[in-house]
Amino acid sequence: MVSGLHILNPGKFIKPSKFKQLLQLQEINPSQIQFNITQNAFIELIFADFESAQQAKSKLETIMNYKNEPYRTNLFEDFVPTEKIIRPRKQPKQQDTESSEESVQFPPSSAFFCAPYYSPENDKDELLQKQRQIRNQIKSQFVRIIKGQTLTTHKMPNTAKQQDFKQSPEYLQDHNHKSIIYQMPEIINSPVLYNYRTKSEFAIQGQKIGAICRKNEDKFIFSAAETRKTRIHAKQVSDICEYLEGKMSETASGNIVFRCAGEVVGDEFVVKEILLKIDVDEEISLDELQAKFPALKSLILNCGLDVKTHPFQASIQQELFGMKFTIYENSFFQSNIASAVQIFEYIQKQISGSAKTLLDCCCGSGVIGAVIKQMRPEIEVTGIDICEESIAAARNFKHIKYVCGAIEDNLELLDVDFVVIDPPRSGIHPKVLKSLRGGSLKQILYVSCNPKSLGKDLFQLCALSGGKVKETMPFRVCSVKAFNAFPGCEHVETVVQLERIVDESEL
Repeated sequence: MVSGLHILNPGKFIKPSKFKQLLQLQEINPSQIQFNITQNAFIELIFADFESAQQAKSKLETIMNYKNEPYRTNLFEDFVPTEKIIRPRKQPKQQDTESSEESVQFPPSSAFFCAPYYSPENDKDELLQKQRQIRNQIKSQFVRIIKGQTLTTHKMPNTAKQQDFKQSPEYLQDHNHKSIIYQMPEIINSPVLYNYRTKSEFAIQGQKIGAICRKNEDKFIFSAAETRKTRIHAKQVSDICEYLEGKMSETASGNIVFRCAGEVVGDEFVVKEILLKIDVDEEISLDELQAKFPALKSLILNCGLDVKTHPFQASIQQELFGMKFTIYENSFFQSNIASAVQIFEYIQKQISGSAKTLLDCCCGSGVIGAVIKQMRPEIEVTGIDICEESIAAARNFKHIKYVCGAIEDNLELLDVDFVVIDPPRSGIHPKVLKSLRGGSLKQILYVSCNPKSLGKDLFQLCALSGGKVKETMPFRVCSVKAFNAFPGCEHVETVVQLERIVDESEL
């Protein structure tokens, strides 16, 4: 029997050769594997021989749970590919253009790429891939500078050669600077690798509550039991989702958000308080929910136009460094408490001893500014964030000034000695980048969860102005350090220290 198998959500860091080895260990010898790397899912389909459907099912169970991921597969029995296979992007319409005689259309899959989860058992491979990701993004942007690209040019050059270094500005020729750019950064692994997330967002579809997968115009919802297998969400979150699945009708639709607070005990994140918001298009009864889950301290239920805030507290409290931080539904807080402690301790050590004023940009609930103020009370700290709930939570720290608004609308706040900026995944706003370059600021600590936007922003901060643009002194990269704050996922936290070049002879 020849069967076709779709596996559309393999982990991003799993190499095709490794997956082929897995198939062979299960005594599955595929006659054809089609790859599609551009869609972040390299295995499009597999054709393999099985003695029976039962044998196929038992062997595929191992594949479907490989690296603790809830893989979605389709098994097509007695499907013999005689010509080139074409997988349509979406279900073809009836009476559509007749397919070519030279090809056979493979049945469209009902399963889509979910998330590139990566098993902690293979954390060395994961750390290596994340180091390369950071190095390659930073390196590609600095190659542009070394090759003479300025803020007014956009062409992406090839790899820089030694002669390009000799012709580049002096601040790029420094040996330490070259090693920072070309060597992979040190990466610190998280003490907690499983069930660590403090924020989880799921979709509700019928009696399923779990991670949502989208591909083109289609979507698929994993169940709570399947989402639990990823082992990145808190155990109590999965427990509550499984309980709520029994309360939903087959036509239910909506979204659900969890915010968790707790403490790190050994290599585990122990949840103490949970905030839960449910948006669903039908009436549901949750009278027994808090009795069943005592950690649930805040519950917001939105059934259509009827919004109910149950008689719990409106927020939860997270304790760090002996201080209590308030977390509301929409306020920003680090996703991994154990890794956050590592990051904040590192940031503390990077603040210049001469700094007297500091801006905590995109401050969220004010953690970074509060931690710095605790260590260096003589520094005048100001925080700014666009989220009203985050600023409301941060204002519990009376000795720090907080501003609610976008930094691009409050550029005067950048007139400080030191800036710590932790922007969203999209990176720093162009207006802010321009003000950072044009001002008198001497030092920046850039905290990023997206190496791609980090690299682009570093080019804007470190390249020469060029052209008709008014010449402003660029920054140099002093250090790069990475933190695996998202074990099992593709994301990685990076902290880059930048220092303004003051000597024109280095240009």
